[in-house]
Amino acid sequence: MKKSILYLLIAAGLLTSCEKMIDLDIEDLQPQLVVNALGATGEPLSVVLTESRPVFGIHNSDEDFPRVTDATVTLTVNGSLPLTASRDSNCYTLPYIPQAGDSLALRVERPGHTPATASAIIPNAPTVGPIEQPTATTNDGYYNEVLTFSIPLSDPGAGTDYYYITLHRTDTIICTYLDSDNNVTAIDTTYNTSNMFECRDQLVVTEVDVLGMIDRMDAPTYYGEMLLFSDERFNGQSHNIQISDYFYVDEYRTGYDSFDTRIVVHSTYTIDVASLSRDTYLYLNSLQALEYSDEITSFFSEPVQLLTNVEGAIGILGIANKTSHTCHYTHEL
Repeated sequence: MKKSILYLLIAAGLLTSCEKMIDLDIEDLQPQLVVNALGATGEPLSVVLTESRPVFGIHNSDEDFPRVTDATVTLTVNGSLPLTASRDSNCYTLPYIPQAGDSLALRVERPGHTPATASAIIPNAPTVGPIEQPTATTNDGYYNEVLTFSIPLSDPGAGTDYYYITLHRTDTIICTYLDSDNNVTAIDTTYNTSNMFECRDQLVVTEVDVLGMIDRMDAPTYYGEMLLFSDERFNGQSHNIQISDYFYVDEYRTGYDSFDTRIVVHSTYTIDVASLSRDTYLYLNSLQALEYSDEITSFFSEPVQLLTNVEGAIGILGIANKTSHTCHYTHEL
């Protein structure tokens, strides 16, 4: 036994003696220009310029990326004379509102740096039929009402098309009650609620949302703020896409338990449906993958690589051609 221990100690000593410290000569990479030129039809195009941070640098996770303020940003539209952006503390704004079919060429110049360039063509607007009033169902779970919207989308069928859907809800709460003198008093309050919504349409939700399945333990489900999808499963056809909003009635009743209190909530829904280029779709899709990689499932995920379509820098030039639709719904609590 003693001999066995002696042999183990000798072996450990030999392995230790094989260790060698190697100094890695890692090149001190210069920060790269990052171009964020994501826009939408109907609003001026803005460009945010920042610099990347070194992987081995000292910084905390909440620190903002350094802004670039010494650049000249120009945009050529359909081969016309370049438009020059004005700059404020946050971004560069171009005197241009995107239109369907426009061909864009963006150029960013900085003293002592190679110019960065990018190009894009704005897609046609999606063909969306009238969005009717939502249907409401009650639920005894964590929420008390589920509002379901049907979005009729007609796909042109010429090649692959890419889309996104977002939903935004604004609530106006009118609370009527009797004060201490038995006078009727009304309180009118407006505030924004979450933009989260759900979609279980299997022609649209082509990738499994792991977090959604963990929460609901059923078929592939999307739950988030921007539903990205292609026409892969309904190319050239019309399809009614259903999305759902969860309305939590109990949160409005908190603090208003009196039988003399009447609460009415007027909800205004804005649904945006947008057409995207392939580059923009892939970029936004990679952003969502990066966001999900911060969740508990990141232990099993691969590193996320963001798409870039900018030459001489990293970043994106992409314009969403979106249509907006408004619906109203009143909740009597």
